[in-house]
Amino acid sequence: MVAIQGVRQCGKSTLARDLLPHTGPELAYRTFDRPSVLDSALLRPESFLEGLSEYQTVILDEAQKAPRIFDAIKAKVDEDRRPGQFLLLGSTEFSKGMKIRETLTGRLSRLRLYPLLVSESLGLPLGSVSPFFLHSKNRISRKDLLRHLDRGGMPGVFSTRQPAEWQGQIQDWVALTVERDAQQIPGQRVNSALLMRVLREVAVHPEPEASRVAKSLRMSSVTVKALLEALKTLFVVHEIQPHPSGTGKPRYYLCDPGICGWLGGSFEKQLETWFYLEMLGKISYAGLDGRVSFTYFRSTKGSVVHGVWEDGKKTGLLKLLPTEGIDERELLILESTAARLGDTKELWALSGQTSSEKVGSVRVLPWESLG
Repeated sequence: MVAIQGVRQCGKSTLARDLLPHTGPELAYRTFDRPSVLDSALLRPESFLEGLSEYQTVILDEAQKAPRIFDAIKAKVDEDRRPGQFLLLGSTEFSKGMKIRETLTGRLSRLRLYPLLVSESLGLPLGSVSPFFLHSKNRISRKDLLRHLDRGGMPGVFSTRQPAEWQGQIQDWVALTVERDAQQIPGQRVNSALLMRVLREVAVHPEPEASRVAKSLRMSSVTVKALLEALKTLFVVHEIQPHPSGTGKPRYYLCDPGICGWLGGSFEKQLETWFYLEMLGKISYAGLDGRVSFTYFRSTKGSVVHGVWEDGKKTGLLKLLPTEGIDERELLILESTAARLGDTKELWALSGQTSSEKVGSVRVLPWESLG
């Protein structure tokens, strides 16, 4: 079976309900957002599945809401190992506090769906897979990029024409996430007011590590870590790991640059949020999970290299420059980091300038090169 998981309203249900039925016969779609369907799955999980046995593939939306169904699915696929029987959709991580006793190891393939990348929002293919998925020729315009930073890539929201309507939709999304979705995580008691404070701080903090967020909010690290785990469980934040040779701690970025901006994030934070969304999404969609190590690097003096790409064949270092010019001191940080890590590196910087150039050993490209 296959699980497609991702933040609420990123397009999982649309993909399954509207697109997949056209690719093959005998598909059934059931959503546990409907109380009658959920009750049946909770009270009579074996009978619920037996009633769907005539279908080649069964799509179960918001599967985490019916934990007992997982044991019934396990028993069914153990009897019949035919692949492709179940497609499970979820806006909450199945394996974190969901009271799902059976992890379905060896039976389940997990795929992560992200909000639309800027290329997806423009109908462009994935493109280059070289370090950082950079393009020598820009496929998107500066206007396209700035709009994406402002509106984000949440399907059904990013293309809203009226700013006031977009604001209202994002406000509703954030409110539902904090006040409803977080409260439905089994085994956790989440204070919605504190969760909202943490969410805002992640959006604005220049170094969004758990300890720094806790210090800024004057909250205990234990509380902040628990709230960040809740946001991770809902796929609302990404955890970016530090390179083991640096001094950094795990950092947390929101799932969408438009939401980051709505919560008060600066242009630089929106740019970083977009960069990490693009990288995580493209690594996943290119089938490179587990084959590419993607981290950030922080030096003892606090200098940051936003991306370190290692795939066993090549290593790349990339630094984001939030201005339209080139600060050569920032490029020196790249070169000194490369010297510290050893081996031959490909060094890249993304800046707001409109042309590409080589400065020392660093190739400087426009922001749009990542699109």
